[in-house]
Amino acid sequence: MNGTLNHTAHATRHATARAHLHLVPTPTAAELEDLVARPASAASAAPLRLTRRGRLVVVVLFLGALLAGGVLFGSTSTRASGEAGPARTYEYLVVQPGDTLWGIAKQVAPNDDPRATIEAIRRLNALSDGGVQAGQRIALP
Repeated sequence: MNGTLNHTAHATRHATARAHLHLVPTPTAAELEDLVARPASAASAAPLRLTRRGRLVVVVLFLGALLAGGVLFGSTSTRASGEAGPARTYEYLVVQPGDTLWGIAKQVAPNDDPRATIEAIRRLNALSDGGVQAGQRIALP
């Protein structure tokens, strides 16, 4: 009798520990054949629906792409009328043997900081950090 009580107590504890489990009926052979024969696209034919947050994300990504495209591919001119501005004319200098950017900057703008003038020359002529070479023609700011 003592063994029967222990078995009953164990079965009760076991049943309460698995109360979250439910029996699911096994599909019949006809139901399995129908699932196999049905194309996968038919099961997922529901239309895509965006939540409010999803629409906001799509709009923000679209606007970010437009902004990035404008920054990367936009023109440097921001004239509202669309007219071309006055053509800029630059003075040009042919670099002589022994010339350096520092010396050219001091010659072009003797009263200004040579570092700022060198940077302006580099940007204007798309120069690398390597400097200039004799015979090279550069535009001056």
